[in-house]
Amino acid sequence: MRKVYTGCRKCVMKKLVFVFLVAMFMSACTQSEETPSYEKPANEEEIFDENNHQQNEQHIDEVQLAVAEYATYYFARLQSKWDDDNGEMWGVPLHTPLVIVCTDTSTAVANRPDSQGQFIRHYVDDTAVYIGSLSTHLPRMERRMWGGQMGVFFPLEQMQSFDWFGASGIVGISERNMAHIMHYVMHALQPQIMNVHGTSQVPSGRGRVYYHLEMGALVYAITADEREQTITAIHDALSFRHIRRSAYGTGVAENQFKIVEGTAVYTELSIVFDRYEINDIASQWLSSLILQPDDRQVAMLYGYYAGALYGILMDDFGIDWRPYVGLNIDLGHMLQEALGITELLPFDEIDVERYGYSESASQFR
Repeated sequence: MRKVYTGCRKCVMKKLVFVFLVAMFMSACTQSEETPSYEKPANEEEIFDENNHQQNEQHIDEVQLAVAEYATYYFARLQSKWDDDNGEMWGVPLHTPLVIVCTDTSTAVANRPDSQGQFIRHYVDDTAVYIGSLSTHLPRMERRMWGGQMGVFFPLEQMQSFDWFGASGIVGISERNMAHIMHYVMHALQPQIMNVHGTSQVPSGRGRVYYHLEMGALVYAITADEREQTITAIHDALSFRHIRRSAYGTGVAENQFKIVEGTAVYTELSIVFDRYEINDIASQWLSSLILQPDDRQVAMLYGYYAGALYGILMDDFGIDWRPYVGLNIDLGHMLQEALGITELLPFDEIDVERYGYSESASQFR
């Protein structure tokens, strides 16, 4: 056992590449059963004075150090992205408490001090992290209070296998984890940003061919080279949506799901990836959507995907939409009004094969 921990510590000291560090840590864990800007909490130094910090350092074991190294990789990168945003996207800082937990060992590392002052401050490459123990059941990422603010808790074990929206083949594991964390960061901030506290409503999956056609048109729109092609594809997407809603009446639940989940996906995409990566990810979503086994799953993933794409398209056209988002806002209708689209098209006037109609029709038949 000691050799495993020592090996992990040597990886840290030698600054080996990230993936190798992760592998070494997981072995140890398994064997061990003027927009607003962010300000550091004023009481941080009161909670962790230098004497206590230096005295408590000796009580940090090798596994805790390895978790701290791993966590700091994400904490530092997210902190940098939050600083770069500086509240521009949503009008509030994105800085959020993060706590990574190794559930096998109960080791936990946070980017902020806890309210009780029980976690030990430790520095990794000049980045302060807070190390302690949490005996908690954490099967997946969750939002919980930390240090007086809603934060995001996430199990280390899940971060090694998470299949981010079916795009694992084109997105590396660290980027997947960054995006997944940002998704939950947005959920933690939604009550403050848009007075949204989540919804349990999932839209009906009826008319799944139209879901796929609308998604195909939206992906075509964000990847098109010419503005005219983009507008045509948006017109087609809105027409598919109108046909489906006229037949199946899924508007209210769908709108709310797009706000809650779609804006979270929009935020993670915009913060973590560049536009070329976003286009590749969105194209992969189409393949993921068509492979879903049931209507409800199609409708749910559509809410994640389409909500994000409508937001990205509004950004592309310089539409100031984010300050007006609320639970009952229809993102598609916002885009339609902003572009001055007044008449939608019947099905037989749309080039449906451009958006994979034959494939989706045969798959969903």
